[in-house]
Amino acid sequence: MARVSFSEACVLFDHATVWAGGHENYWYQRAWEALEKQGETTYDTKYEYYLILLKALAIIRVYDEFCEYAYEMKYNFSYWDLVDDVIPPFVLGQFVARNAEPEDFYEEDELESGLLNVLSDMQYIVFKAIGKELDSGAIYTWLYCTGFTPINWNAPVDDEDGMVSGFERYEITSYQEYGSMIDAVEAEILSDLTYQTIEAFNFVLALVAK
Repeated sequence: MARVSFSEACVLFDHATVWAGGHENYWYQRAWEALEKQGETTYDTKYEYYLILLKALAIIRVYDEFCEYAYEMKYNFSYWDLVDDVIPPFVLGQFVARNAEPEDFYEEDELESGLLNVLSDMQYIVFKAIGKELDSGAIYTWLYCTGFTPINWNAPVDDEDGMVSGFERYEITSYQEYGSMIDAVEAEILSDLTYQTIEAFNFVLALVAK
């Protein structure tokens, strides 16, 4: 039995970053580690291998939707184009066939719609597994901090008179630093939900609970 590593899944993840700091890659890595621990990244056949790559695409799809709730931004790429060079079109067609009618296969925009239907089903399978490793609060904080760098209250900034005039934000340069920051700020992030971020949090709750 073989396993799809995070570095292998990065053939998709590396093309799904939108923030300058690339912090979403830290979330992708954490999500993939959770799937690994739940045995969701192992395969025996080529078909199962491609199915696991679709799980990576489902993680990207969820992040896309989360950003729409939390930051009112959305990716502008075709999921079909993203995966087309990774999974053979014939295999993609087999996956899409579960949710689309045969005549839909002739139009590219209908193929995209069929793939999104597959991913909509897949994301609940993926997050049920992730939810066994991370609670909804941790998942939300990992997601939210990809686009928002919190203040580090242990890093004061002094003015000319040596008085504290403010605080630095976290400087994140590695996966380990990002994880440590999440542990430090999770309670603060969850206690400061707004109307917009409550919608994002409820989105995460629905994923994990279903």
